[in-house]
Amino acid sequence: MALVAAGATLALSPASALDGELEYSVKAAYLLKFAKFIEWPAGSPGTSNSTFTICVLGKNPFGNSLARIVSGEVVNGRKVGVQVLDAEPPPGTCQMIFLGDPDGNAPGSPIIGALNRSAVTVSDGDAFVRNGGMIGFLIENHRVTFEINWRAAEAAGFKLSAGLLSVAKAVIR
Repeated sequence: MALVAAGATLALSPASALDGELEYSVKAAYLLKFAKFIEWPAGSPGTSNSTFTICVLGKNPFGNSLARIVSGEVVNGRKVGVQVLDAEPPPGTCQMIFLGDPDGNAPGSPIIGALNRSAVTVSDGDAFVRNGGMIGFLIENHRVTFEINWRAAEAAGFKLSAGLLSVAKAVIR
């Protein structure tokens, strides 16, 4: 599977495990790969726009690596773009949202529920998927890996490919 070859084997060396730039470059590559293994609901807001937009809401840990990695890339026939936002976007603005503020990932956070209705939500930490987010990044044995809340994705109408589910560290059903 392409996701396994391109993403799941990416590892951080012990010395670079604390190197945020490398860590978030790997996570940026994952975001792009995730987009290629998810089917958005027909007619959902933003599916007919000319750009597939990955948004970063709150703190931007990617620097310019996300924009660099998605430059020239295409998802579902649409050019990929990046937006960094300070406030919750209107529905349809973003097809994928990385929440850069861990405080927004609290149990029962209204922002997660609101964002899940219009975009695939991604953030750092296993608590994110347990609190209703869709994909949560983890660092384990100097490797970037992820967990998936399949229930949250399905409830919002997103179809996650078997290939994506098979390479996740854990899937909450």
